[in-house]
Amino acid sequence: MRICFITSSLEPGRDGVGDYTRDLAAACLTQGWCEARLIALNDQHIAAAVAERQAARGAALETLRLPASAPWPDRVLSARGFLQQRPADWVSLQFVCYGFHKKGIAIGLARHLAPLIGQRCLHVMLHELWIGARRGAALRERLVGSLQRRAVCSLMTKLQPAVIHTSNTSYVQLLSEVGIHASLLPLCGSIPIAAEPDATWLERQLLDAGAPLPSAAPACHQWRFGVFGSLSDLWSPEPLFTYIADAAQRAQRVVSVISIGRIGPGERLWRDMQARYGQHFRFARLGERSVAEISMFLQSIDFGIATTPWQLIGKSASTAAMLDHGLPIIVSRDDVDVGAHNLQGHDPLLQRMTAALPEWLLQVRRRSPRESLSTMAARFTADIRAAGAAEVQGATSPSH
Repeated sequence: MRICFITSSLEPGRDGVGDYTRDLAAACLTQGWCEARLIALNDQHIAAAVAERQAARGAALETLRLPASAPWPDRVLSARGFLQQRPADWVSLQFVCYGFHKKGIAIGLARHLAPLIGQRCLHVMLHELWIGARRGAALRERLVGSLQRRAVCSLMTKLQPAVIHTSNTSYVQLLSEVGIHASLLPLCGSIPIAAEPDATWLERQLLDAGAPLPSAAPACHQWRFGVFGSLSDLWSPEPLFTYIADAAQRAQRVVSVISIGRIGPGERLWRDMQARYGQHFRFARLGERSVAEISMFLQSIDFGIATTPWQLIGKSASTAAMLDHGLPIIVSRDDVDVGAHNLQGHDPLLQRMTAALPEWLLQVRRRSPRESLSTMAARFTADIRAAGAAEVQGATSPSH
């Protein structure tokens, strides 16, 4: 089986969906489930087309990257040429609406994709759907979300995918309400687990960042809470920090709150937190780091803080990476209201922010790291193989 994965951008380390797509393609290739190659159709990080081999998880993948600045007809022509030289049985569209339009309204995308798909089987992974589902969303947000919903529905209607996946049960429900049947494909972590972590690495980094450990707080008497990646300006430190302070006092622990990666729109919020809580918690920012350093970080802290809402936690790649590293995670937002709030079968290392949080912090223990990429890739290939077999059987069955 031969699969061409198509997404918007494939700039390593700068696009979460691109990183996910590269890892999935590499896992499919290295584990012998299929041949795999990559196309970026709307890459904002390049000015001219780039044909290259991108490395991921021990594989080298043939890749074509096409700049967003180029006219769509030119990009389609280049992508068709790539596919003619490297035939594929399946096209896997890894879709996020903002990857194809700056306001996330990807109307008209189907007419560009149709010539690339042709008679090939189509798989679509809907990484994001539409905005406006959170409680208290402004009118403009809901209106934009309505346009985004129409664009997604139009895309699915016109392309008629054989398989549709999404990352969380809330999205499955939202899609069902508009007549789109999608199956759940949980995300894997995008950070390979570093072997033999250095037990003193994090404290050295904190010292270099100007955040030394208080002399009265030995390493065994501290709790390190980590934020990995962007900090949303919709996020609030309360009542989370009050719950953490309560549990820390009971456990006689000194609290550190540490950020790693690009903090995004949360710069001002981070400064406000330092000013408000700096007398009680140690704050430090490590900034952008290599994947090996991020793995060291995730193996060195005690708890993760997720800023994705509870009902959408399955779409968070940073949360998936923390779970791969065995880290207990506080899901500190619950402002999206899609349906039932109980996530059936959710990982026990995920904890909603309720009054029970202090007790959970005192009792929870991390587990041994375990990567989920191979499991996710196996499920992906099993689903598309089953769909392909069903199409062949339907085509060869006698009509009645």
